[in-house]
Amino acid sequence: MKQTCISCQKNLKYKKKMLKYKKKIFLLEQNIPLLIEKIKNNIYQDIIRNNTNIKLTNNLSQDNLINSFNLNIKNSNYPENEENSSSDEEFSSDEEFSSNEENKTNTRSIENEENSSDEENKTNTRSIENEENSSDEENSSDEENSSDEENSSDEENFSEEENFSEEENSSDEENFSDEENEENLVNYIDDLYKKINETNYKNMILQIRKKINILTKNKKINEFLSIIKKCVNSIENILHNFKNKKETHNIINSVFLTNIEKRLIFYKNYTKVYLTIDNIDYIESLLKYDTIDIHFDENLMINMFLNYGSVIFSLKKLLNNYFIQNKNIVYIKLKNTDITNPYSFYRLVKVNKNKKIWELDSRLENLSNLFRTSLTTYLISIFRKIYNDIFLHNEYIDNYLDYNGVQIFKDDLQQLVINIYDCINIRSLLCKIIIDNCSYVVTNDDILNIKIDDKIQKNRLLNENNDEEIKYAIKKMFDNLYSSTDIEKIYNELFKQ
Repeated sequence: MKQTCISCQKNLKYKKKMLKYKKKIFLLEQNIPLLIEKIKNNIYQDIIRNNTNIKLTNNLSQDNLINSFNLNIKNSNYPENEENSSSDEEFSSDEEFSSNEENKTNTRSIENEENSSDEENKTNTRSIENEENSSDEENSSDEENSSDEENSSDEENFSEEENFSEEENSSDEENFSDEENEENLVNYIDDLYKKINETNYKNMILQIRKKINILTKNKKINEFLSIIKKCVNSIENILHNFKNKKETHNIINSVFLTNIEKRLIFYKNYTKVYLTIDNIDYIESLLKYDTIDIHFDENLMINMFLNYGSVIFSLKKLLNNYFIQNKNIVYIKLKNTDITNPYSFYRLVKVNKNKKIWELDSRLENLSNLFRTSLTTYLISIFRKIYNDIFLHNEYIDNYLDYNGVQIFKDDLQQLVINIYDCINIRSLLCKIIIDNCSYVVTNDDILNIKIDDKIQKNRLLNENNDEEIKYAIKKMFDNLYSSTDIEKIYNELFKQ
């Protein structure tokens, strides 16, 4: 009997061992798929790390994977032994369902993590490709609609100024304070030109626009316009490789230029652009006349007036602004000076060891002649251009300011006529402005080359009459004026109102 009990005990121990091994085999069979998924997940992560710069932060951690494999024996459906089998049967159906659901959830969790990793890999890869191609997908969409937009653009008044307004221009925080940084910016813009192609041209032009806003910040009007014109020419030359002339103009009008810039450089469709009061204020802010303490340079001075400022502002206002800032041409009141006919106007020609050397420009005759020849010619050429772009010819039309197509430029054309007249009669205006703004008291450090009045000049200019010169200007403004009667008629209409 004793031997039988011992034998039973051995059998029971053996049976327990067998049950234990079977349970391990059962658990191993359950976890093999999870182990395989773990290996696959690690392989995918290695591929992503080795071939991209993506940082994997949302993938399932090693500890979580290990914990999911350490399934509790109590949650297993496999019995521990025969003696405990009855107790296992006492588990409620809810507990069995909970155990099964937990195992399924663990399996799904790992599968989802693997899928999430795959999806993240694909998404990030696509993101990198999109960055490398500079949003080609968006550009291709734009190109599909470009023909319709460009064909209708001739009838539109392109008003993209909201996108590139002067406020946006001034809000750029990046500043280039020295020539070296400005040169780097120019080089960067040149590199952007080289990247423009048929699919990314819009995005590249927008990037160039942002850099141009920085480059033109605080520039005077002539330098500002020089940068804009150069950039427009560069973009045109590139776009002509895959766009026709009309499409090129429409792209530059709608993507690159502001309304003000269209007017200032007379670009395509500029005749459809209205200037607001804010626009005019912005143009005035570009008319910066630096204080020049060096000797007087007549060419440097006259170039400051050869821009659109002389189209929309009075010549008197422009001259006042200039001579408030610059004192290198002055009026010096000498003894025996006739205040009704002043002559003692001097240009600073040299500074030598703190000594200022002044040269007489009697009655400002030389400076006045410079304005008559250079500025009058410029104003007439601008009048002819605007007139021709509106009417498609330069023949005189009676009451041309009353035509519908002229309304946008009515003020400009009127101001041009006034400025042409004032420029021809500029000497008296110049004398008054310089006396008011640039009167100068001589010191021991000043050397005047001539102090006496030129009596011959005084008598010659005493009864100065520029009517014939004005009539000659009228003849150059229009193409169909041949008789003196026609010129006299227009002279009375334009200048004797």
